[in-house]
Amino acid sequence: MGTRSYTYDSPLPEDQVQLVEWCLDNIQQVLELQSSDRSVNWTSRWLEILKQHAAKGFHPEIPQYGFGDGKSYGIVTDAVASLKQTGAVRHGAESFNFYFPQELDEEFLIVSKGSFQDQKVPWRYVNAAELQEFLLERISEGFTFPLNPKWILCDPNWKPIYDSLMETNRSDVQKSLKVWYPPSVREKIESIHKQFPDGFVFEKDKDADPSDMIDGTEAMDLATLELEQFLTLRRAKVKMLCVAAFNKLLQSVREKHARR
Repeated sequence: MGTRSYTYDSPLPEDQVQLVEWCLDNIQQVLELQSSDRSVNWTSRWLEILKQHAAKGFHPEIPQYGFGDGKSYGIVTDAVASLKQTGAVRHGAESFNFYFPQELDEEFLIVSKGSFQDQKVPWRYVNAAELQEFLLERISEGFTFPLNPKWILCDPNWKPIYDSLMETNRSDVQKSLKVWYPPSVREKIESIHKQFPDGFVFEKDKDADPSDMIDGTEAMDLATLELEQFLTLRRAKVKMLCVAAFNKLLQSVREKHARR
């Protein structure tokens, strides 16, 4: 979601800043793992990260329309209400998906009034390279927009877009960037990028089962289901352990009373 001459001045909640830093730390871990084994895709790597942290009790509460600063969240809330008849907008932007940043699809829909003078409709389907070129052009026109840290660090083609945003001299853009990327986040991004300038490199195994090669949104959906199943089983296991502990305690009390 890109805007011009509009300032996002409502800070990210502190718990979300911490979540962004958590996300960056784990992106770094994934990149370290990938440097020694490139045969595992992003979704599988990140799913393992989530399982590890879920086993420790980490599972942040996600707002109805996702994460984001107050103004961005308000825009999404109004958009969902205004477009509820068609369901065109149902949740927040992937830019703020700090918990399970997903692989980007190969095709994107751009909706932008006045940007496509050579056609009658204000929208166009593009690939990743065309989207990135479009965004760089919009930055030169004074537009700003948030980028997910995963894109910046895992795909080298997104880092120049992030850098271009950071280098703009427009005050409204800089104020917005301070909201989305506080100093601690910027430092982590630069540090991780310096370590892994090539980003996330995935090399498909030609001999792998086709069912293991699912990527993009479909892979995200399957991974989400797998994570939900993992969490459900974990909760059931915890309940069983609690019941077992309670029964053991009850048996101990009964034996104590019997001896009396």
